Amino acid sequence: MIWLLAYLLIGAGVYFYMVLKYSDEPDDLLLPMLLLLTFEGWIAWLLWPFSVWLWKKDAMRVRLQKLEAARARREVKKNPLIGAFGTALTPMTPSGKVLIEETEFPATAQYGFIPKGERVEVVSTRMSFLVVRKAEPQPK
Repeated sequence: MIWLLAYLLIGAGVYFYMVLKYSDEPDDLLLPMLLLLTFEGWIAWLLWPFSVWLWKKDAMRVRLQKLEAARARREVKKNPLIGAFGTALTPMTPSGKVLIEETEFPATAQYGFIPKGERVEVVSTRMSFLVVRKAEPQPK
């Protein structure tokens, strides 16, 4: 109980300090005083930390999405072959060679086995190898 009282007193003190410091109107002080006299005011004082937590959680999600998008853009900028299509020259078990834009490259299959002659797509690079996967069939 003492922690709740301390929490409310500190919060109210900070709020009143900010109102007095940044307000020229003496009536601005009346609103927080009235707010503390109502049931809704007490609920607002108790729930504001929860709203701050939700805001920070949402802000973190947005920041992570932006970081992931930036990482993907850097990866594509670093190697223009990412997203390119080609043909497997040898069976990829999981390593082999692929032909992309009339150039032969060493490659590794991202998942499983890719037979010779299969259409592949470059998804990333690993050291000096391209990492490829089976490409979707070409639209006709």
